Amino acid sequence: MMVIVKRVFLSCPLPVLVILASPAPTAAGTDTLSYADGRPAAEWRLEARDEGVVLRHGGGPDNCDALGARDVFVWRYGGSYRMHYDGAGPKGWLACLATSRDLVHWQTKGPVLDLGKPGEEDSASASYGVTYFDGRQWHMFYMGTPHVTPAPDFIPAFPYLTMKARAPSPEGPWEKQPAVLPFRTRPGTFYSATASPGQVIRQGDEYLMFFSASADRPIKRTLGLARTKDLNAPWTVAPEPIVPPEEQIENSSLFYDDETKTWFLFTNHVGVEGGLEYTDAIWVYWSRDPTRWNRDHKAVVLDRRNCKWSKHIIGLPSVVKAGNRLAIFYDGNGSATMPRGVKSHMDRDVGLAWLGLPLIPPAGDSATRSPRKGEMVYQADFEGADALSGWSGPAALEAGYCSAQAVALETNPNTSGAVISRRLPAEALRGCRIRGSAMVRAEQVSPKPNPWNGIKFMLVAESPAGSSYPQASLETGTFDWRPAAFTASVPADATNLTLVLGLEQVTGKVWFDDLRLTVVRAPLTVQPEPVAGPLYKGHSLPRLRGAMVSPGIDSESLRVLGQDWKANLIRFQLVRSGRAGRASAPGRSHVPATRLHPPGGVRFGTGLSLSRPDRRQTVGQGPARAGATTGHCLSGALPRSPLYRRVQRHSLGAGPQRLPLPERPDRYLRGPGVGLELPRVPGMERLERGARLGPPGHASGRRAHGAAAAPVRLVRPEPKASLVKGAPGVTAAGSGGGAA
Repeated sequence: MMVIVKRVFLSCPLPVLVILASPAPTAAGTDTLSYADGRPAAEWRLEARDEGVVLRHGGGPDNCDALGARDVFVWRYGGSYRMHYDGAGPKGWLACLATSRDLVHWQTKGPVLDLGKPGEEDSASASYGVTYFDGRQWHMFYMGTPHVTPAPDFIPAFPYLTMKARAPSPEGPWEKQPAVLPFRTRPGTFYSATASPGQVIRQGDEYLMFFSASADRPIKRTLGLARTKDLNAPWTVAPEPIVPPEEQIENSSLFYDDETKTWFLFTNHVGVEGGLEYTDAIWVYWSRDPTRWNRDHKAVVLDRRNCKWSKHIIGLPSVVKAGNRLAIFYDGNGSATMPRGVKSHMDRDVGLAWLGLPLIPPAGDSATRSPRKGEMVYQADFEGADALSGWSGPAALEAGYCSAQAVALETNPNTSGAVISRRLPAEALRGCRIRGSAMVRAEQVSPKPNPWNGIKFMLVAESPAGSSYPQASLETGTFDWRPAAFTASVPADATNLTLVLGLEQVTGKVWFDDLRLTVVRAPLTVQPEPVAGPLYKGHSLPRLRGAMVSPGIDSESLRVLGQDWKANLIRFQLVRSGRAGRASAPGRSHVPATRLHPPGGVRFGTGLSLSRPDRRQTVGQGPARAGATTGHCLSGALPRSPLYRRVQRHSLGAGPQRLPLPERPDRYLRGPGVGLELPRVPGMERLERGARLGPPGHASGRRAHGAAAAPVRLVRPEPKASLVKGAPGVTAAGSGGGAA
């Protein structure tokens, strides 16, 4: 199943994002569209909202479009829009101009090209003008042919050729360039009968054109890709089409969505009915790379199902961005029955449809994609004749909330209920938390026999562990339009999801409108941050040996620690200071800052590790004890404090034993009381158990956690000597802390 994302615009209230995951039905309502000759069909829909006709044929100057207006190309320049369209008039089919400021109301200006001289390649038709502005000059690539059907229709016939013109402005005047031959049809290729122009885009240092291509006998249509670095020079045609000719598509209009970084190619699909081929739909393909397209990545955008006025023919698309919407222009025929033969090409008018932005395709080549938070997984406003397509069960369409239609269900004493249901893409929504919302109205709904009966706005989620039935809580009786909502967690192994509307075990009538299912929490996916290089340790030493020191340590003690005891690391603890009832700033030491860089540190080659007391200390307890290292070292506001920055500038150590402080030490924390991620070294366990640091073989004692530490001075180790008390110096390494 493929999940296709879109945004549709309602008449009320605001645009909403929709994920539509339903098969594209045929006119008969079957699940799979098929053609008599077996040509491929698009299985999924990206459904546009049709505006209707915006330019009718017959109103152009000098009857230039008296017999039809079709094959449009629309672009924006400045604050207004231009449209080139094929006007079918008394001389034949010519490229004509219309202008607009709102995309809905157009003023026709007449032809911008004339027929070529007898014998020239555009002597019978000069139509479908695709424009491109290179920053200096306007370029037009138009379709020319020397062959047309007899009067009065003058319908262009093979070969369809790409020709060139230029102009100083988008309104012209256009000067033909017969010497410029972009490319021509080539026998034995997929473009042997047709090589007519398509949209031009700039990609890197070259231009790309997506041109219409076809072969004859049998006619198979597709799109080709041509390249050039000079718009006034020949183009190079890729040897293969962008999709197989069996797709039966023609004409192109491209849109790049900046938000999703995806290209969308809108094109015509040519269907067949009763032996007659005609353009029956607008399809869209999507790709991250405009030079590579997957035939399976396509959806129906507009066809007889969602077009208001043309129920048979849906002609050439042209798209242009307008604010947060994408306008889709096309041509069609409003006849009640399908025109037969060549008349299906005539009496065309120009219509307009809308898609909201952004357009979000499935991720990668996967058939499913986990929706993002805020996306809508289903939306229904119940407008149009096919409003109940895809729903199971009987229902009616009546006046809605801020709209013409809503779905209505009614029961009476002879029935036990009336519900409709719709399947949702369970695989795509696994692990999501969904919020359902709708506008609901009720009339004379009887009391519920059970709390779970009554008006049903419910999601049924099935999984191997069982089924769940989250639903909105709604009153009975009679009430006007009001919002209703529920939330539901979709199991990670969900097998089926069904949306249910209606009445259960009650009588009365209920209406539903503006139905939406939105993702409020996306599936949890763990994506560990890749680590570049080895884990930061802050040193290259084979082992570390040291102790936590008190703020009052002197130079002689550091000398003994570094030279005699061969310590290469000390841990200096920062503490808070302040009066009772008044908190100090985290990480601010009560010792002079000069103590952080004792002169012996450089001489003795000891590194420095800082720790900070627990930030959760109760205000009013006074200064924290130096031994109470229950907080996370170098975390919180400490790396941003002036004190830390001073320490960072003057980290102790020199030569190969230097232990610099990292720019972001909090990234390397691994728990309370640990300054940096350091390897385990022999003897560390004994230090962490509270032993005082002593020479090998020395019997160490314990003291209670939190008890005041007697100041000590380190002395040169002698056989069986212990640490000498009485001098300001080092707090025993195990006193409430542990070796760094």
